[in-house]
Amino acid sequence: MSVTPYFELHIKPMFRAIDRDHMLWKLDLWDYDKVVALAPRIAEMLRKPPPNSMPTKASGGPWPEGWIQVFEAWAAQGFQRLQRTDGQYSARRLGNGQVMVNVSVQLQNGGADAWMEREQSLSPSDVEYTLCLRPAPQGVNEAPRTNQFTEMLGSTVQQVFITDTTGRRNIVIQT
Repeated sequence: MSVTPYFELHIKPMFRAIDRDHMLWKLDLWDYDKVVALAPRIAEMLRKPPPNSMPTKASGGPWPEGWIQVFEAWAAQGFQRLQRTDGQYSARRLGNGQVMVNVSVQLQNGGADAWMEREQSLSPSDVEYTLCLRPAPQGVNEAPRTNQFTEMLGSTVQQVFITDTTGRRNIVIQT
């Protein structure tokens, strides 16, 4: 496999919400540490033939072979995951009620990449992001650069949270 699989980009999205719901009694399939701890058992269950395959036919059926290979490559390559990084943040409510969120991230190695990953929120008035960093590939050392992001959010948004290396931050929405 030429692409390094990362939990947040390649593994977690393969676990659909219905898969997670069905397994919460035993493990949270969106929890990196739990998936790593049970990766051999998960891989075994993914390879079981129907009717014992996971996910079951009733909830979408077994994964395609390519997905199983990605999962196994992720395990073989050391369970890679994205890092968190820091940025400068601002949020402002515009005249039309929308909220504009601006984030600026300084990348010491321009070969790295950073972005805001939208997370599930328990409340429709809250918006949650994680500020992610994918390190530069080994041997790549490019000039520092700045990534800047702007997100436009609906007028019902009351709170914006960004999780970075320091934890979960409440970004005050200026008016």
